[in-house]
Amino acid sequence: MAISATTWQDQIHQLKSAPHTDPSTVQSGRHIVVHEFVMGDVEDPDLYAGASLWDFEKSEKGQWVMTHALETPVWQRQVHHVRWGYRYVISARFTESNITYFLLRFK
Repeated sequence: MAISATTWQDQIHQLKSAPHTDPSTVQSGRHIVVHEFVMGDVEDPDLYAGASLWDFEKSEKGQWVMTHALETPVWQRQVHHVRWGYRYVISARFTESNITYFLLRFK
């Protein structure tokens, strides 16, 4: 399982096309930011960010996130107006007990 990128258009499409499920079978959880980094203004930011995303995924923290996340973690690129570059954020959805463990262990 690899970290995937998502856009707001993808999220809307997923919500519209998602089949209706029984609420009792859905695992509850919450999204939290598990990693973030800032990159300067480069020609192809996603290409340069690939190394940092790969390093995170192979780290101890990244391995734990990939194992315990309820669904595939996603990364998003945001414009960083103060530094004239980009801010990358990796978020994942966890159960409440895993969120507590993550915050105590890795933050």
